[in-house]
Amino acid sequence: MKKNRAFLAYVIIDTTNNQIAGYCFNRSFFHGKGFRGRMVDIEYRGRGLGTMMNHLLNTIGFGIGLRLFESVSKNNKASYRSTISSSNYKILKELPENEVYLEILNNMKHNDKHAPTLTGGENNNLTAALTLLQGKEGRIMKKQCDVILTYCWNRVGYTILKSLHRKGLKVWVADTSKWNICSVSRFCAGSFTYPDPFTNEAAFISVLKEKVAELHPKVLMPTHDESVVIMRHRNEFPKDLIIPYENADKLLTLANKAKSTLIARDAGVTVPKVYDSIDDIDVFPIVLKTVMGNSAKGVFFPKDKNELLRLMQKHKHEKMLMQEWIGGTDYSVDCVRWDAFCQMSVYHAIVTKTKGGGTTTQREIVSAPLLEAEAKKLMDAIDFHGVCGMDFRYDPTSNKSAYIETNVRFTGGIATPVAAGFDIPWIVYKLATEGEYTPPINVRTNTRTKWILGDFITLAGRILKLDCNMKELQQVFSFHGFDAYDDFCKEDKMAILGECYYYLVKLIKNGKLNP
Repeated sequence: MKKNRAFLAYVIIDTTNNQIAGYCFNRSFFHGKGFRGRMVDIEYRGRGLGTMMNHLLNTIGFGIGLRLFESVSKNNKASYRSTISSSNYKILKELPENEVYLEILNNMKHNDKHAPTLTGGENNNLTAALTLLQGKEGRIMKKQCDVILTYCWNRVGYTILKSLHRKGLKVWVADTSKWNICSVSRFCAGSFTYPDPFTNEAAFISVLKEKVAELHPKVLMPTHDESVVIMRHRNEFPKDLIIPYENADKLLTLANKAKSTLIARDAGVTVPKVYDSIDDIDVFPIVLKTVMGNSAKGVFFPKDKNELLRLMQKHKHEKMLMQEWIGGTDYSVDCVRWDAFCQMSVYHAIVTKTKGGGTTTQREIVSAPLLEAEAKKLMDAIDFHGVCGMDFRYDPTSNKSAYIETNVRFTGGIATPVAAGFDIPWIVYKLATEGEYTPPINVRTNTRTKWILGDFITLAGRILKLDCNMKELQQVFSFHGFDAYDDFCKEDKMAILGECYYYLVKLIKNGKLNP
């Protein structure tokens, strides 16, 4: 029970002799059900311990949003009386051996002033101190938290969670959603929800500040674009709280595709030709994209002038960037630069969710010194400090490349460098907390990873557009030759179900495969 994180378990200690007088637990499940259980030592029966524990389990279980259930034998009169006296309930089923299956209702019969008390006169020296089985006797164990991760509904947060958990850190995960790949993972120490950081910024920051005050983490680690919101309010958080990101202005400058392209060009990085007007375009297709965006959202490849004009009209209220189309395939450079430390790795896309580029579902680590050199030019030019990913179009046969954009955060394909030996989350944590990272880093080329759910979403999208071929079918259903999966881990099989649940809810709500 101690090793199973599904149990919220407590013990009662008799402080006169250090003996366990009883214990109780809520066995919880990710779909929102919980099952009560308790045991009172025979020497301590008749003192109200069972009723008291039922009240405790109700308070905790209902407080975290569980529906509570219990099975009890009518032949065990003490236990049966304790159950029906401490809770409202309904009988769901009569079981063999005179047992009943109950649902405990969320409206306890007793309020606080009528809560049960222990009996036994002066000889009763039991305390109501209930302790977590993992903790020390005699007091409630303090919540443990080394790191808070935000924006944890997806595989990126899950990769970071796994990395830091395996190094022994206690990681709490947070998101706007309650149920997702990280919150149901056995690797997380706890989870909480917050308001949408992009539509309710003040409330989002307020919740984060409350949780930081409650949990006392050493590091607050944003995983996506909410980093800009958090860094905008950096001075509202404790000074000793480490948030390993650049200031909000620099983050926004690099995230802006038009601005970062100009900075890259001035730093000597090869960039695609930028068209200032439609009249400058001499060949199609071109690339048309919003200056802010991610995951190929707002990226289009008009094949002629008429299609371009239609797209421009549709997005007339957004700032757009027109660039020449570059051949080759998508390559991503994962970068960590921190003072004198600078390390990179490169992966290329095997499968992308949208044809022409964007979010990758299968990747492979390659050796590409040219792309690493180009990425370093840009980072050095702005004295970048932290983690980022740079996307390039690259043709290895001609050794020609072109800069596409910078993601000033952990990249969507972070599972690939981590599987290859470049443990980015842990390295960022060590650099942020200790200022250096000295162990050797040997990035293994040819390391391949696969996002399982992403592959099936890609296939569904192709089928709906009637744009699918046999090769793509084979790629989606292939599980051979991969070193790791973005969203599946043998020691944590429930996590992928949390991911599927999240995507299903978004599909039903928004009618889209991409949440």
